[in-house]
Amino acid sequence: CAAWVVFDEPYALPNGWVLGSMTRGAQMPVKLALKNNNLDKLKQLVKDVSYPTSSKYGQHATTEQLAALTAPSVESVNKVKSWLEGAGVKYSLTGTMDMFHLHTTTEDIARLFNTEVGTAYNLRTHQTAHHAGVIRMPADIAPLVKAIFGVHGLPLPTRPSLIRDPSIVPYNVTPEVLQKQYKVSGVTPTGTVMNR
Repeated sequence: CAAWVVFDEPYALPNGWVLGSMTRGAQMPVKLALKNNNLDKLKQLVKDVSYPTSSKYGQHATTEQLAALTAPSVESVNKVKSWLEGAGVKYSLTGTMDMFHLHTTTEDIARLFNTEVGTAYNLRTHQTAHHAGVIRMPADIAPLVKAIFGVHGLPLPTRPSLIRDPSIVPYNVTPEVLQKQYKVSGVTPTGTVMNR
């Protein structure tokens, strides 16, 4: 087995959040983004199509061409596939071959990334989220990965309702009501429900 290296460290939970034990068997979808290739060529391409003096000015690349240009190497994709399959992790891979969607549980993530996973709980809003500790990867896999999503994030706080009292019904303000209230005359309102 290859040596493990630290890939990402968790931040301290904000005030109002506490970390409890792992919820066993809970689904924990995680995304693993691979490093893109040819970013220097992409930067030059953007310059070339953007400058009027360039012979390539206005010759924009298609989404498919950009994906092909920046796709991770086949070797990188296969190496990460082998690692995930060897760990028994189910995944799907985006069509651009640069993002693995891991279909995992909390135990899978703890084992795959050699970490601890707990359940973060917000004392005020009662929201929960799975929260991993230090993320480790095999030393031969970590350099291939750009980012990992879904191991340290927290949900946005819930917003209070704008209507404080549900028994209050908002006013039905129409052009006729405005004309009567403000004594407006000689104006015929027009409009459409279509965006322009």
